[in-house]
Amino acid sequence: MPNRDKYTIEALIRGDQGAFRVFHQKHVKLFYQFGLRFIDDMEVVRDIVQESFIAMWDRIHTFREEAHVKAFLYATIRNKAINYLRDREIEERNLGKLCQLQDDNVFRNMAIEEEMYNFLCRKIEMLPPMQREVLWMHVDGYSNDEIAKKLNITVNTVLTHKQRAK
Repeated sequence: MPNRDKYTIEALIRGDQGAFRVFHQKHVKLFYQFGLRFIDDMEVVRDIVQESFIAMWDRIHTFREEAHVKAFLYATIRNKAINYLRDREIEERNLGKLCQLQDDNVFRNMAIEEEMYNFLCRKIEMLPPMQREVLWMHVDGYSNDEIAKKLNITVNTVLTHKQRAK
């Protein structure tokens, strides 16, 4: 009768489910601890470790030694933790945007701003070339002095082009 508390790496690599069960029981706490070093939510860590063991089992035939199996699990848990933290960071950054989109007034104001910007862009494009260039540079945040230097004209000419464009 085989010992149910032991496994061999050969049996594990052959895909013996009993060997996998014993390997899992002997090592799962170690990998939980490892995951908790990155993420302080045990439920998330359990999911990550479980997914990692599944990924390991799917590739079990590619390993030759127990060290390779463990190295794979460590790397997989690390990568899944990185992905989780990156996704969570993006989610937190986008939470404000989500709230804005869900607020009808904010959404309406954003739509109006976009329409106004589009309207102004079309009107600027209808201006004579020099007035158009001066206004686009102004919209891009250039000062009158910077516009004058870039276009090789005087500041008074910049002001004149702005006034005529208005």
